[in-house]
Amino acid sequence: MFTSLSRFSVFAAAAALAMTTAMSPGPVQAQEQDPAADSLVMLWINSVGGMATYEAFESAAFTITTVLYDTLSGRVKRSRPRYVQIRKGPYGEESRVERWETQGFIEQGFNGRSAWASLDGELLPDSAKDSREAIYVARDVFYWMGLP
Repeated sequence: MFTSLSRFSVFAAAAALAMTTAMSPGPVQAQEQDPAADSLVMLWINSVGGMATYEAFESAAFTITTVLYDTLSGRVKRSRPRYVQIRKGPYGEESRVERWETQGFIEQGFNGRSAWASLDGELLPDSAKDSREAIYVARDVFYWMGLP
């Protein structure tokens, strides 16, 4: 159903650098092109075989790891991987995000029409926190790593 996307780390580094560049102080006109950001995006596109290859992508799978640090010691307080699958579906962009939490295995998804969440394979009620956040979580992965 979903296929793996290689060289995601190149994209992640390029995206992080591009965001850092974009968030640098000083006024930026909407029409201005940033050569550093453009070159990072092209590095990512070339690393997967060029624009024709990139435009043909229908799906991707990757892991995002959130790391929380102690502000005083700088030591890792918590690390949480999220396993992500995205694809172009019949109703638009679809995604599924999976992670382990204390209460069990959480899945949050979006099928192009509606969002859902489950705990250990059981659909959660709409009032559950993970259900209420499902649309944001499932759509957020397309913001950070979209398909053409």
